[in-house]
Amino acid sequence: MRNRIGKLKDHVILCGYGRVGKEVSSHLEEDGVPFVVVEMDREEFEEAKRKGFLCIQGDATRDEVLKEAGVERAKAIVITTGDDAYNLSITLTAKYLNPDIMVIVRASSDESEPKLLRAGADKVILPHKLGGRRMARLVSRPLLVDFIDTVLHGKNRDFIVEDIKVSPKSPLIGKKKRELESPEFYIIAIRRGDGELIPSPSSWVEIYEGDELIVMGSKERIKELGG
Repeated sequence: MRNRIGKLKDHVILCGYGRVGKEVSSHLEEDGVPFVVVEMDREEFEEAKRKGFLCIQGDATRDEVLKEAGVERAKAIVITTGDDAYNLSITLTAKYLNPDIMVIVRASSDESEPKLLRAGADKVILPHKLGGRRMARLVSRPLLVDFIDTVLHGKNRDFIVEDIKVSPKSPLIGKKKRELESPEFYIIAIRRGDGELIPSPSSWVEIYEGDELIVMGSKERIKELGG
């Protein structure tokens, strides 16, 4: 297990294998994203191991545990426990060991959100707000919710929504949106390297190195262009 974890790079560390953590792990596995589970509870740890996941039993607030999980090489850490104080401590530890790591953390109360952001979290997720928003949308915009669920979470999807990072060697560089789009590939939005977000970009918008694209299309076409 340690040897396999030691070979990982640009992976995700998942702290907590409770109800939320299990859901996260399921989607990471489905999307083919490499990840390591860090869990203190023996039963939850054993369950993750039975699933075949790379996992470590230990306290994620401890430097040595996160280092064993490859925090210095990881691209993101997802913190899902129901204890906001514990999640805050993990956030501080992770950012200390790897200032560039993306931290996505669950919060149980609204009051915890600003504290987690000050501690270095990039995104704070409040499940009760997400659940409430989704329930309201199911009433007011059911077709939109069904469409998003089908595109993002449907099984055996041939047409998907994905994000693409434009690398230095990407074939997208210098191309205009109109040159790339087809019935199998459509650019929904562009985030520039400086953080500017361009929703529904015009046909003449040019793609630059460092851009991030939100695209919709066939798996084959997205893979061909670097997704």
